[in-house]
Amino acid sequence: MDPPGLHSPGREQDARELEEAKEKLAQPTKWLYEQKALLPLLTLLKVLSRKEINRKLIGQKAIGLLLKHLSDQTVGTKIQAEGANVVLNICYEKENVSAVLACGGASTLVEFLTSKDEELQANAAGALQSICFQPEGRKVVRSLGAIPPLVDLLAAGSLNVRARAVGALHNISSDVDSIRVIRRKGGIRWLVRLLHHTQPCVCGSAAGALQNVSREVASRLLIRDSDAIKSLIKLLQSTEVQTQVCAAGALLNVLGPELCDEDNPTPQGLKRREAFVKTITLTLVASIIKQTVFTKETKDLMSSPPIKAPAPVILKTSSPTRPDMMLPLAGFIPPRSQTALAIPAHSRLRGGHGPAPNLQRLANADWALDFVPPNRRTALLDKATTSMVIGRESVPTMPGVD
Repeated sequence: MDPPGLHSPGREQDARELEEAKEKLAQPTKWLYEQKALLPLLTLLKVLSRKEINRKLIGQKAIGLLLKHLSDQTVGTKIQAEGANVVLNICYEKENVSAVLACGGASTLVEFLTSKDEELQANAAGALQSICFQPEGRKVVRSLGAIPPLVDLLAAGSLNVRARAVGALHNISSDVDSIRVIRRKGGIRWLVRLLHHTQPCVCGSAAGALQNVSREVASRLLIRDSDAIKSLIKLLQSTEVQTQVCAAGALLNVLGPELCDEDNPTPQGLKRREAFVKTITLTLVASIIKQTVFTKETKDLMSSPPIKAPAPVILKTSSPTRPDMMLPLAGFIPPRSQTALAIPAHSRLRGGHGPAPNLQRLANADWALDFVPPNRRTALLDKATTSMVIGRESVPTMPGVD
């Protein structure tokens, strides 16, 4: 059975436009540029590749032609920047990442990082972040020498450039061999500074990168001796769950090993580590619950004056009614079925990170979670459990589709 909407008018138009765009990609770069057709063509591909079905249908041949146009220095930075956005979008699909790597596209994107054009720098870094979501992409990008220019871009004047660069470093730092390079190039100092950024997503990427690099002892000591700890604790109260989770994971990796000698563990040391993990876990879950329950609408409702009810009118008869469902009181746990936690299939929090510790028991023991809508409760705990193990890497993230 075909997927829903496959033969809808909008889908048929997309398919037709995609095939026409792929045919135009086969034209010589010089001809497309002289006809002023290359930029509109790339813009069309960028828009089409926002849809998953189009990304899966683009094919390796079209990707190779796209990268050939981008590698031509005569087309100018504006066209190259738009092409980098296309690469960012299509690399949401794993098979397209393999195609980009096979065609040498990562090398072209790394070269763009040293451009003087800020838009091209940002879009190239975003495309590399997308590629580095996959393990094979991280290894190739690291081997091409992308880390030094990405670290340099952390100090860029453009907010967009810094945000995309730290996102790329967050993903590439999942590769163990990248950690030493980031440390030697001075990346830790800039990552710590970005914990104070005004945008939560930038803080989250910086915290995620610090979580990854802190798996190395030398990097962990640098982070511990900086002012990162206070900043990470503050980020536990961020308004974004992903940022909270990354901050919690970084704290576990930086401070956890100090509580117990890994080479000669003692019962007391193991207990300290267990208590520390539990403390961070409870703090994280409590903070997420606070952000989920006490929204602006809730605060406005609680601060609004009470509504005066009209005086009751006594009638001879009244239709039977059911009482309104009440929220559970503290200490009372209503019976409900238990389900194992699992990362939803549609989630971008993918990757082989081993089984996460199960917090369902905590959910059933903490009555406060009953204030959280059921459809948000599982997703909330999914994210809260992804990093609650000392030494675990941060889950890679994808840049927003351009």
